[in-house]
Amino acid sequence: MGSGTLLILIVVVFALMYFMVMRPQKKQMDKQREMLNRMDEGTRVMLTSGVFGTVRATGETQAVIELAPGVDITVLKQAINKIVRPEDEEFEFTDGGPVDDATESTEPDEATGAQPDESAEPDGAGSEEQAAPAEGG
Repeated sequence: MGSGTLLILIVVVFALMYFMVMRPQKKQMDKQREMLNRMDEGTRVMLTSGVFGTVRATGETQAVIELAPGVDITVLKQAINKIVRPEDEEFEFTDGGPVDDATESTEPDEATGAQPDESAEPDGAGSEEQAAPAEGG
């Protein structure tokens, strides 16, 4: 094998690597960058962890994502995997939270018989044995 043939082989290998690895990766990065530039306030997104949220603010490298009403997190823009279309979501969301017939039930819970708006006892309320100090010597 001559040095000219070896040089041609090396050039062919680098060309194959470029067209099979580097070029598709660059296209994917450009697509991701374009998607991040399209985002604005109110856009529904899915993070790389699989968590869904709504964009509340964006900066140069970070975004504030609302996971639930009053629950905001700050993430790097690279953590945003994709913009979610309404047909991609299993549940319909409004500003008040997910709309689900099961959560709006007014029937008593079958297991406990409790009404949906009944809540547990407030903190500090418990049995009298716990509240009163033990007597004795």
